[in-house]
Amino acid sequence: MLGRNNLSGTIPTNFTQMRYLQILRLRKNDLTGIIPSDLPKIAPNLMVFDLYDNKLSGTIPYELAELSYLEFLEVDENGLEGAIPSELGLLILL
Repeated sequence: MLGRNNLSGTIPTNFTQMRYLQILRLRKNDLTGIIPSDLPKIAPNLMVFDLYDNKLSGTIPYELAELSYLEFLEVDENGLEGAIPSELGLLILL
């Protein structure tokens, strides 16, 4: 877990060994920028993606629906805007 570690900057997408990552908790940091739309290519087995209480902006990318194992996405307490993409279907969104 990487929550509450005073991480700042954008969410990096240049990881090379994230294919087996299932849980990524980045809550309560100072992350800025957007949620990466290429995450399904980087971490295709992601089941939990927790971004609660950061400083993210932009929209929730519809590409996250390509994460076939994703069960939980927490994005509240950020500066996100727009509607939740319908492609995310019945995913638990907080």
